[in-house]
Amino acid sequence: MNPLRLYQRAFTGLSRDGWLLGLALLINRSGTMVVPFLSLYLTRSLHFDLAYAGYAMMSFGFGSVLGGFLGGRLSGRLGFRTIMLFSLFTSGLLFILLGFVRSFPLFCITSFVLALVADCFRPATSMAVAAYSTAETRTRTYSIQRLAVNLGWGMGLAMGGWLASISYNMIFWVDGITSLLACVFIWTSLRQPTVVVPKEEDGEVNKGDGATAWRDKPYLFFILLSTLFAISFNLDSTALPLFYKEVVGLGERQFGWIMSLNGIMIACTEMVLVYVMEGRRSDLYYIRSGVAVLALSFIVLIFLPHLQWVMVLNVVLMTLGEMMAIPYMNTFWVGRSRDHNRGDYAGLWTMSWSVASITAPLIGTQVIKHFGFDALWMTGTGICLAIFFGFLVLRRWVSRS
Repeated sequence: MNPLRLYQRAFTGLSRDGWLLGLALLINRSGTMVVPFLSLYLTRSLHFDLAYAGYAMMSFGFGSVLGGFLGGRLSGRLGFRTIMLFSLFTSGLLFILLGFVRSFPLFCITSFVLALVADCFRPATSMAVAAYSTAETRTRTYSIQRLAVNLGWGMGLAMGGWLASISYNMIFWVDGITSLLACVFIWTSLRQPTVVVPKEEDGEVNKGDGATAWRDKPYLFFILLSTLFAISFNLDSTALPLFYKEVVGLGERQFGWIMSLNGIMIACTEMVLVYVMEGRRSDLYYIRSGVAVLALSFIVLIFLPHLQWVMVLNVVLMTLGEMMAIPYMNTFWVGRSRDHNRGDYAGLWTMSWSVASITAPLIGTQVIKHFGFDALWMTGTGICLAIFFGFLVLRRWVSRS
């Protein structure tokens, strides 16, 4: 098939509101640069000890867990658009405020509140995607949002590396202003649908019992596996700034450009990849394949020399694993939810990544401090193997149910 025709087909059939939501996420994420550079900012600019930096980053994680829970519950009751607007406006102001904080206790408190408010946005966005798509377009609609998020992420990393080399304070202003701009865009252009009646899902995904996500045992096991996947993914991404700086000898600008490959790859290839894979295999098959590729991203750091092209290969494998797994994870949880409990399902899904944002920095900093980087990459590989076999168990469980 002609590559241009393939791209055209991959991007057709999506709703107008789905595209507008993607544009709002692009605006917001184009300023994402505080969290990726946080470990460097805390150790190099504020001169915190590495362990203290890990604890400060954990405060983000605790706020994220609570924000994911509250965001899911409130989005189901107040509407996802209301929660998205509140989250973007308030977190925009808090990002700017955080740039003025210098004491360790106050930094932890402010970052906790910031993460709580900011991560209310994530389950609200997941519910919006479900509302703006059909069963046939849902995985691609999620991929469009991921395209926007990761394209913005790549832009933010590239710009953030340049700004951080000048002054770390500038990244807080840019992150905050882009959140406020995204808030204005959603307020003026995106509607809240009054009735959402998604079609039933086919294939390996079965509906839950219709009561609550907390009673859906296969889904709870899925959340456990998703949390482990998020931990392993965050081990890779959160430790890389320190690894590049201390072991490979790369500066902030080089780190920013290499990590921006993640967003560029997703922007250029994920929609086509999902379109080509769609319907050929089950969702859980693609999730397992993504986990296996993520494991390879750790293995190359263990056995290959610490050269710049190996760092590029690591990011390429990490991104490929992400592209194969996460869109189908989204499809899985939506397929098990219903209109009246979708907020709870979205909240649990968001919380799995928030829990990872707590545990991954703690595991990463402690393993690096006591055992070194190679031990961390081995830990990530082991977690991926456990996840892979866990999804084999889940496939059999779902098939029996």
